[in-house]
Amino acid sequence: AFLRPRTGEVFGRCTPNHNTQTLVRIFKEHVCTLPSDASLHYIMDNLNTHFHNDFCKTVADLSNVTYVQLKTGEERRQWLQSDNKRIVIHFVPFHGSWLNMIEIWFGILSKRFLKHQAFPSELFLAETILKSIDIWNDVFAHPFTWKYTGKGLHEKVISRFNTQLLIENKQMGIQFLTKQFLLMFNIAHIYPGKVQTREWKQLCDLLVEKRDYLNSIIDVCEKERLKIKALQAFDQLNAILI
Repeated sequence: AFLRPRTGEVFGRCTPNHNTQTLVRIFKEHVCTLPSDASLHYIMDNLNTHFHNDFCKTVADLSNVTYVQLKTGEERRQWLQSDNKRIVIHFVPFHGSWLNMIEIWFGILSKRFLKHQAFPSELFLAETILKSIDIWNDVFAHPFTWKYTGKGLHEKVISRFNTQLLIENKQMGIQFLTKQFLLMFNIAHIYPGKVQTREWKQLCDLLVEKRDYLNSIIDVCEKERLKIKALQAFDQLNAILI
């Protein structure tokens, strides 16, 4: 789905997947609804699909510029973010998908249109969502303005992870754990002063006290590659906290 913050209007489609081919098709469809001479700015998260070479080629074609295939994801993200073309893609920070305003609208869709309903089939659910989008655009759409300053966010993130460790959350998997290690490292590396000392101390203590719990999450994984990533992220976090 695409949200236009200035008006609150939503363009959405229901599909069985979110692969590159699907993204390209729907992205083209959306761009074609807009003035051909308009400069377009899209905000997306860092899903691999959003910086695939095929998507880059699509952006180039719609911007009437040349695209030479790039090897790395970082190179493709930089190219997509360059402002020397009609369409510019802006990426939210890693682990920051919630910063995209479309996530706010997804919450509205769920609470206002889908909550307490039963859907006998995927088709019925898709039809309900599309009808909900039409009703939203005709009746409820309004400008979206981002007002959150981010104050206290970094400390909340650390505190939340501390709580998960403290209660030994049974639902935590190795990939989520690895992302948390990396997120904690990024905050400690870039924004250490935004978190009170007591939260950092508790995290350090819990990483020691809950080592058996953390090992149990890592050891149960059958994929060696994921284990290595988790252990590397854990060591990286420990190194910066010491």
